[in-house]
Amino acid sequence: MSEEENIYKQIFELSRDCVVILDFKATIKMANNRAFETYGYTKKEMIGMNAKNLTHPNFHPVFEKFFKEVNSSGFSKSETIEVKKDGTIFNAEVDGSLVTFNNKPHLMSIIRDISDKIEVYEKLKQSEERHKLITENLHDAIWILSPDEKITYISQSVSQLRGYTPEEVMNQKMEEIVCPSSLPLVYGMIEEFYSELAKGNKVDLKAFQVEQPCKDGSTVWTEVNVKPIFDENNNFMYFLGVSRDIDSRIKSEEENRQLKERLELQINRMPIGMIVWDKNFKIQSWNPAAEEIFGYTKEEIIGVHPFDYLVPQDMQDEINLIWERLLQGDQTAHNINDNLTKSGECITCHWSNTPLKDGNGNIIGALSMVQNITNQQLVEAELQNNRENLEELVKKRTKEIEDQSKKLHDSQMALTFLLEDINETRADLEAANKKLDAVNKELEAFSYSVSHDLRAPLNRMNGFSNALLENYSSQLDEKGIHYLKRIRASSQHMSELINDILNLSKISRRKIIPKEINISEIVTNILKELTESDPSRKINFSIKKNLHVKADETLMEIFLRNLLENAWKFCSRQDETKIALDSKAGKDEIIIFIKDNGVGFDMKYYDQLFQPFRRLHPENEFTGTGIGLATAQRIINRHKGRIWAESEIGEGTTFFFTI
Repeated sequence: MSEEENIYKQIFELSRDCVVILDFKATIKMANNRAFETYGYTKKEMIGMNAKNLTHPNFHPVFEKFFKEVNSSGFSKSETIEVKKDGTIFNAEVDGSLVTFNNKPHLMSIIRDISDKIEVYEKLKQSEERHKLITENLHDAIWILSPDEKITYISQSVSQLRGYTPEEVMNQKMEEIVCPSSLPLVYGMIEEFYSELAKGNKVDLKAFQVEQPCKDGSTVWTEVNVKPIFDENNNFMYFLGVSRDIDSRIKSEEENRQLKERLELQINRMPIGMIVWDKNFKIQSWNPAAEEIFGYTKEEIIGVHPFDYLVPQDMQDEINLIWERLLQGDQTAHNINDNLTKSGECITCHWSNTPLKDGNGNIIGALSMVQNITNQQLVEAELQNNRENLEELVKKRTKEIEDQSKKLHDSQMALTFLLEDINETRADLEAANKKLDAVNKELEAFSYSVSHDLRAPLNRMNGFSNALLENYSSQLDEKGIHYLKRIRASSQHMSELINDILNLSKISRRKIIPKEINISEIVTNILKELTESDPSRKINFSIKKNLHVKADETLMEIFLRNLLENAWKFCSRQDETKIALDSKAGKDEIIIFIKDNGVGFDMKYYDQLFQPFRRLHPENEFTGTGIGLATAQRIINRHKGRIWAESEIGEGTTFFFTI
């Protein structure tokens, strides 16, 4: 068997579609395992059948037309209804083409189930090579890895998966194909294979999950199925692999995990005891409120049957009846009964119970909400005692009501005086607000005046000093020219400071217009601009997709630009600029962070980080006015959020924020 035929055979069996090869009389000559599984026939039953018998009689004309088109044009496609051995039917999309089988022309038919209207693979395209006809039209990327760990073949579908062309991937090293976090898994698999091979053992098909980098700077999670291929003499030739996009599934699992964490957090905060029982009436979940009621910690009680610790012996028969009702699906199996605490105290509890079901509707346990009503019962007993002495109680209450009425009258008078004081205070407050509005307008006018009055002399200083340099530099010595240049630089720096102060002032007065925004897109655009400003720099960006916040879009763009330009600036001396946008779950909030591998700073100066004009690095090392982080903090404060940073000299800086 040639290497090409060997590759074809492996791909033939790896295909998740039914693949059937027919002669020109429509007799089935070969089929893959997927076809046997789908139609329900054994290999012995299916080989030799007329393929027309697999198609519903109503679609026989479609089958005949399909067969003729393949014979005449070499390729055809159609949609039919196929019939399984047990009589059930399914909608199918069928692609056919001419292939060479046993050195003779045959028809290859590829059938995929589209009953749920989900296309697993792209439509097949005509190709001269038989293995390319299958591989180039799958959503999954099919590849070959040589013993020296080089990709020698990869299907076109890698462009859809990672954004790279096959030629680009075949020039990449393993460190460029797989993210650093997944490299140990890949190398471990390869090492295990060679270790078993050295022992004379063969390693079968392996499946694992890896994270791979994409051309646009993002990453994608893939499920990899890999199988070592041997020649006829059992010599190892290469690894044959199939990579499938499972990014949405991984992210869905992560979202489910976060949802579960939030749900557990809410349950743990509930003031009512929450207990989950499995089908064997053993405790699976136990929140802090239940711990407070019964005195047992979660570690002490998980896996315990309630009869062991919580239920008195004389109550166990009654509780068993309630449990049986729950297992039968009774939603009203509620009860009030005595229970025992860890200290041996007998308390009275109210239980609200409901059966728990899995996705198929099968009962897998129950959820109980429990409250200690011992004190409530004592109160009710006291009320009953009071009813028995109703006449005396009425007289007593009448006297209390009269006393309360007098107190209420006095309180109403006091309230009247209080309202008068409030009205006076409101009038004073309105007058103060008017004064404040006037002061704000004066401040705006002052800001404009300062800007205008300061810029005019600065512009004159800059202009005259430039004139001196241009017209009289020949009359000045080197020190004089140096002083003039310092005067110009200082005046320009002063102008930048004035602009930053005015922008900071505008941010404080600007009206917030919140809406849902995608900060991942904003960060991507800003980093693209920064990259274009210095295309020679080596970069490594990692941007988490679809991070959404509700905020003012303009202010958030200013905020993110300040942080990213800071990161870009302080990474300029590194061999490779690394900037990442990500998020993590905090306590009742989502924390977003931007991380870089820049020069960092000493945390003992952290209290100066967000102060205007305070710089943690000399200006001759990194330029700037010292306003950017003060502006960023003011934007976050206006959104009622928080911002903070963590850093280490030489190890980069991470800015965290919440909205």
